[in-house]
Amino acid sequence: MKRVVRGLPYLFVVLIVLLIVEFPHGLIRPNTSSSQQPVAAFHWAQYSQNMANLLHGLITCSLGRTLSTGDPIPPLILKTAWQSIALMSLAMLFVLLIGISKGIYDGLQSSRKSTGFVVSTSIQWVLEALPSFFIIISCVTLSFWIQARYHTQIYLIGATSFWAGVVFPAVILALAPIFTMSRYVRNAVEAQYGQPYLVTAHAKGLSQFKVIIRHLLPNCLATVRMVLVPVLASVFSGLILIEYLLYQHGLMFGLFDAMGNDGAAPSYGRPYLQQGIFYSDFNNFDRNLVLGYLFALVIVFFLFYFLIRGMLLLLGDRSVANPYGSILRDSAEANGRDWRGLVGISMIALLVLAAILANHLGLPSPNKIDAIHISGDQMTTPPFPPSPGHLLGTDAVGRDLLSRALHFTLPTFYYVGITALITVAAGAVLGTLSSVAGWRWVRLVVNTWNGWVTVMPGLLGALLILEIPTVYFAGLHMLPNGNSFYWSPVRSVIVLLVLGVLECGKVAFTVQHVMDDALSKSYMEAAVIVGNCRWSAFRLHLRRTLMESVIEQVLVEFNQILVLIAVLGYFQLNLRPAWEKIGWGTWIFTDTSHDLGGLFSQNAHDFLSAPWVLLAPALFVAWSVFSLNLILESIHRRLNTMPRRSYARQPQAIGDGTSISSAGPSID
Repeated sequence: MKRVVRGLPYLFVVLIVLLIVEFPHGLIRPNTSSSQQPVAAFHWAQYSQNMANLLHGLITCSLGRTLSTGDPIPPLILKTAWQSIALMSLAMLFVLLIGISKGIYDGLQSSRKSTGFVVSTSIQWVLEALPSFFIIISCVTLSFWIQARYHTQIYLIGATSFWAGVVFPAVILALAPIFTMSRYVRNAVEAQYGQPYLVTAHAKGLSQFKVIIRHLLPNCLATVRMVLVPVLASVFSGLILIEYLLYQHGLMFGLFDAMGNDGAAPSYGRPYLQQGIFYSDFNNFDRNLVLGYLFALVIVFFLFYFLIRGMLLLLGDRSVANPYGSILRDSAEANGRDWRGLVGISMIALLVLAAILANHLGLPSPNKIDAIHISGDQMTTPPFPPSPGHLLGTDAVGRDLLSRALHFTLPTFYYVGITALITVAAGAVLGTLSSVAGWRWVRLVVNTWNGWVTVMPGLLGALLILEIPTVYFAGLHMLPNGNSFYWSPVRSVIVLLVLGVLECGKVAFTVQHVMDDALSKSYMEAAVIVGNCRWSAFRLHLRRTLMESVIEQVLVEFNQILVLIAVLGYFQLNLRPAWEKIGWGTWIFTDTSHDLGGLFSQNAHDFLSAPWVLLAPALFVAWSVFSLNLILESIHRRLNTMPRRSYARQPQAIGDGTSISSAGPSID
């Protein structure tokens, strides 16, 4: 019975996903060549019919046929699944081999200031802080430059060779999970360091390699098993951008194609007004195919999960880690000058200062058009590659991308900052009510909410919601002269609200976990014994813990929302889009919010032919994320590391293997 109750939140998550997918996406008329439909074509009768068709498919165990060609869905999914399985298999191999090896090395070397340890941790800091889409865009731009400079053929987009089409995407896909795995394994190794069984093994004359293989590694496998789900979730999340940016026809690419995303144009075409009703061109949203791909992704996820669990059992997973406490020791990271916070603050201050002084840096105006270049008998048109006149190149119109990115930085920070603050505030309230107040229904909501965002990557959830026509066209207006269709600020509020809702569950769950951990401390038991009620104890002992967690979560959510806005822009889902008429019958898709996500959306359709058009906004997003991650690491270190002390002054172990410490509550 308890298992059934624990499974209810996940069943609720599945129901939410089904309701979103089955939401009407326009009037489906597959037998006609025209896809122009009213933008407000929602009818409850159609929604009911969609749910009835879904129920019939579940009863008959049939996925149906595709909307465009009428082909059976299972063979199409199986055809595309092998590409994703190949990428994920190689990526998980890298994660297990490199991640575990790096974690063991860092754990053994963390008390020393060796060159290898400094290099290892420095590489992790840099690559872990850089968004994967920035690495992809940089590599594609570099390959494009090498082709033009040395006349060699290096194709990363749509590559079919083994190295460029499998190994390179797998390496990019494995970067973030490798560092996640190594961090957890390192903590496990540090917990085992100095324990009697390791000292005895060394005293018997066993080499370091044999001690690691026979004793240390088996005790780390329990940690690998516990972190397996978030690592797989990270791989699936990275698979979204890998397949879409590099044009790899796998499960994620097929899912987005079934949703009507082709990467070259918005999901919905230019609207127009006819007899007081807005119409638009609708891309086909094949709900049966979307459900088929989602179902296939779930199967692949559990396939990898149980396969790796079996491998861990064969390697000697003991299901529980070694129970004995380890001797406290100095950490190389906890000593010395904290340069990360200073560097991070300097980087973000430099970016903000450059954005404020953008008009005084000698850069071209953000709207100045460089229409043509003539060199001898050759004439070229934009987009122009990076050059001394345009350091990061120009867009397809001829506008300087560095100047535009600088001018769009402060509005982006404003949107992201407000959203992050509101999201963290709401999550902190829910987490506190769930833990401190002990409201069970709030805990159920928080756990269900977190289950939703754990199962569904934030980007995929945002796309499924924001591409619903009723949501997409909210706030649509037309100028009286008919030369522009634009969206009101309501559109920005809706997009930011969706992102906040998707992130709030994780914040609430994190705060709930932090407060639960603090409530279990002995000093909280003492506070209750002396007569303090829950809220008095919270005010006296837990308020600081909550504020520390909130500060960390604000920085984390700022980065998360910033990256989501940027990536959604690549999918043509910016905060305030607009269609502007620039000539007879010529319309362009632009934005009026002037943020970095809008800069992504304006240039996404030119990425295949001129990859540098996305380099400027990607660089600014990566710069911001990297600098804030440095600040976050510095704050986390100050809040969670113990002061340096000699071994003679370390707390002495007591009977049950625990130790007496004056350290405050931890938020790990």
